[in-house]
Amino acid sequence: MTMSTIDEHHSRNPDRRTRRGRPLGHSSDDAEREILQAARIEFGRRGYDDATIRAIAKSAHCDPKLVHYYFGSKEKLFSQVIVDIYRQQDLGGILQQSAERTTLDVTTEFAREYLRTVEMPGIQEAYIALIRGIGSNEHVRTIFLQFLHEQIMALTGDTLRLDNAKLRTTLFGSQLLGLANMRYVLKLEPLAGMPVEQLAELIAPTLEHYLFGDLDVRREQEATSHP
Repeated sequence: MTMSTIDEHHSRNPDRRTRRGRPLGHSSDDAEREILQAARIEFGRRGYDDATIRAIAKSAHCDPKLVHYYFGSKEKLFSQVIVDIYRQQDLGGILQQSAERTTLDVTTEFAREYLRTVEMPGIQEAYIALIRGIGSNEHVRTIFLQFLHEQIMALTGDTLRLDNAKLRTTLFGSQLLGLANMRYVLKLEPLAGMPVEQLAELIAPTLEHYLFGDLDVRREQEATSHP
């Protein structure tokens, strides 16, 4: 449900806000923001399976019905938390600058801001919960794949109009997820303790190749079809 739809719905149903438990004096933006912040904390602390709508609502100081009203379900709320993390520092907007700057500059800035965003208080815990859940929880895996399709693949294919958009997106994502797993979950040195700026410069050429370089896909396909 979009914000415009919510506002129209409220104008047609003036008593709806009270029935759904919105705290008096809170705007819809304030309420959603507080719920998302609480959800980040709960998902980060407890993981997807153990976090509950009731606990999230308690942390956001609202009725659980309000959480359901804005987000529908725990699955949809977790999905929105992921999207919110991605949009926190306009990471997609950085990639769209590839027509104005060198692609290496773009991927270096993307890597730097990605790492800084993930390491922000309240975000890192939720992101780690995502990484841990992808391999063990079908709901989390489905949510992440949906995010990958709607946010990243739409950018590489529709906005940047890159060839082999699906392959590029999966390679790009695998690099970022693998790095995050090594740095934040396994805490493998020297990656875990390396300064963000240095690490961003090291991985940027690989990100650049995956996203903008020549992947030689046709050549590889021809080689495998003629043993």
